[in-house]
Amino acid sequence: MKGVGPITSLAHVLTLEDPQRFSSSREVGPYLGLVPKQEDSGDSQPQLGINAKKRAVVAVARKLAVLLHHLWVSGDVYEPLHHSEAETRTAQATAA
Repeated sequence: MKGVGPITSLAHVLTLEDPQRFSSSREVGPYLGLVPKQEDSGDSQPQLGINAKKRAVVAVARKLAVLLHHLWVSGDVYEPLHHSEAETRTAQATAA
């Protein structure tokens, strides 16, 4: 995956194996277990919260997994701060 480190991209590819097994990139998060806990008891399946300390870590990991899958399937190049650079160029052009 261009624009992503070799170890991160290799781990992602080896974990998912086939990008076509997911109909949507959003399915990657639950596949990797990046979802709130559930407690199955009888007919109800209440969703439990994520521990406050781990909430940010899980959110970032899930976002990264979804982004990496999308880049893998689409072949796009990762451009961090893409929108910020476009806004800067627009502001500079307007000021000139």
